[in-house]
Amino acid sequence: MIHFDITKYDFSKIENKTICIHGNKILQYFINQAQTDPMNLRTFSSSEGKTEWLNTCKNILDIGAGCGQTIDMFRKQGKTAIGITCNPKEILIAKQEYDIDLILSDMHDLPFEDNTFDGIIMWDVLEHSIAPFIALSEASRVLKTEGKMLIYMPDESWIDCSYHYSVLYPKQIQFLCDRLGLKIISIRDGLYTIQKIDFNKEEFNRKHFK
Repeated sequence: MIHFDITKYDFSKIENKTICIHGNKILQYFINQAQTDPMNLRTFSSSEGKTEWLNTCKNILDIGAGCGQTIDMFRKQGKTAIGITCNPKEILIAKQEYDIDLILSDMHDLPFEDNTFDGIIMWDVLEHSIAPFIALSEASRVLKTEGKMLIYMPDESWIDCSYHYSVLYPKQIQFLCDRLGLKIISIRDGLYTIQKIDFNKEEFNRKHFK
């Protein structure tokens, strides 16, 4: 596991790295905290050796890519992988360490067309969402049908962390996935393997809202 010493980087080189949030004050607070809280700089990734679910995927999106370690791992496996982050400092580190061009973006408003990827990873990410249903909706939108998603969610011991807004229990994640055509295949130690299926919202409503 690689940790980066953030004191060695010249973050003054960051220019024109802003996310347009259309005047929304809540999102402005979220983005400001994500960019200024030193604890929110993801200088390492614990996903290595735990991504087998995405082995068959060729085009992968890393939502909340940190400093690019997981993308670098996927690319070494011969996959096409890109990532987003809302922290400009991570973009600088990823470029310097791995020559990876991360995209500055908010997980609640992904800058991609529908059905773009056959694999998505959200590792230590969803708990930072201020609106997890919207974040999952966006992930589902850009994921192809039959595409695979890998989510890691920390357990309740992380609830007291000040920048974890949505530490969800399995039943809550199941509730959200059911409404987005996302089928949970397995859950183990906070790791969710998920597949996007054909989803008929009207049929779902007739079944559950009589």
